[in-house]
Amino acid sequence: MNYPTTQSLVEIVNEWLNNERQIEQASVTGTYYQQASLPQQVGSQSEIKTKEEQQIRFLQESLRQEKAAKARMKVAKEKAEQELLRLEKGLFASSWAHFEEQQTKELEEEEWYDLVKIDLFYYDELSKKAKFLKEAWEINQQLLKAFPQKEGTTFLPELAQIGRA
Repeated sequence: MNYPTTQSLVEIVNEWLNNERQIEQASVTGTYYQQASLPQQVGSQSEIKTKEEQQIRFLQESLRQEKAAKARMKVAKEKAEQELLRLEKGLFASSWAHFEEQQTKELEEEEWYDLVKIDLFYYDELSKKAKFLKEAWEINQQLLKAFPQKEGTTFLPELAQIGRA
């Protein structure tokens, strides 16, 4: 092994430990880094400084990229929130317009007079029900005419007799 004569092994280990501490501090802040390793063969002091500078540059670049990524995420989140608000506003406006349209349509145009096509079998059933209701109505009218009603009495004479007894 070829170690520099101007720097002792203890100094190299101390520098390596300092680098490790700096990297650990950078990892606490959430940046990514390359793990430093003990140099296999250290040439001169300038090589050590350039490696440290490279590590510092790498950490600075990682930090810059992290900040840029966070800024992009913040902008994307704001755009998504604005888009959601725009969609909600549009949905509310269209719902309100539809509701108002239905209200005015119901008030202005009642479609009860429009012809409706129905099945013959269904029409027959409806016709029978209508005839039954018409006959029941006529019978009730006759009963009311035959037995004038007094306050507190019923329509049917059988029930009126039970009530008097």
